[in-house]
Amino acid sequence: MASTKQPRGRGENSPRRRTRGGSAVESTYREVEYIGWLAKNEIPVVVALVDGEELRGWIEYFDRDIIRLTRDRDANLFIYKERIKYLYEDPQAGPRKR
Repeated sequence: MASTKQPRGRGENSPRRRTRGGSAVESTYREVEYIGWLAKNEIPVVVALVDGEELRGWIEYFDRDIIRLTRDRDANLFIYKERIKYLYEDPQAGPRKR
């Protein structure tokens, strides 16, 4: 009778089996630092939402769940972070005038 055992270290559940580079880290906890810097310096940003809409303004306030996007000519918005796909500094906007 032939053995059905796999050689040691080659099984799917083997502790030696690792993916190249390991799994991606879900959070680096640098979000608070970066968003805080954007808010403190009133840096104009573009916020891309998961539905494809892009909003422009600057971050006046944020916490664990939301950001407040302040806009000069439109209504200010509270946006749930779960609805944000990504955000970046607005290359089209100049420095904010206070």
